[in-house]
Amino acid sequence: FTSTRDSNFASSILILNLLKKKNVIYKRKINQIHNLFATKVITMSWFLMNKKTDEKKKKEEIKKQFMKAVSLESDGKLSKDQWLKVLTESGMKKSEDEIERMFESKDKDQDGRLSFEEFMGEQSRAERLFKLMDKDGDGFVTKNEFKEVCKNLNREQVESAFKKFDQTGNNKLNFREFREMMTKRTETKETKVKESEPENVPDQEQ
Repeated sequence: FTSTRDSNFASSILILNLLKKKNVIYKRKINQIHNLFATKVITMSWFLMNKKTDEKKKKEEIKKQFMKAVSLESDGKLSKDQWLKVLTESGMKKSEDEIERMFESKDKDQDGRLSFEEFMGEQSRAERLFKLMDKDGDGFVTKNEFKEVCKNLNREQVESAFKKFDQTGNNKLNFREFREMMTKRTETKETKVKESEPENVPDQEQ
């Protein structure tokens, strides 16, 4: 009986030792997996940060070249050929076919010209205002919707604006008509500012 008990005890000790060794091996494996995962996460984070930085630099360079090219354009937009030149001078090699495809997907008002926001897939100020006014989301801005946002305008001013820019005559403005109105409004403001600037101001040092 004593021999059997000693044998069982020895077996228990052996099993415990084996379990301890397996536990140590298991912990090592867990640590290895954890370290490998942490390394991959750090590597991926570094890659994403660098990619984001590179994209930001590219965007800044494109905007820089865009601002140079658009300075003489009254509508704040560029044609296909102008955009091709902007991208080339920004260090991005694009073919005419690629530019054509970009315009097909991004030229929402189909006027053959793209603003910086349209080209970059961002919402322009006109788009944001249009969506703000288009309460029911039907793609049109009615006089009532327009008046709700532009509370500083009286009824006669709203009627006048719609009469001028409502080309389809349905008493509503689609996005293209609305954008043209916003562009004209911006041009008028800029003209007034230029006209108000004093000319031939003498130098104070003289």
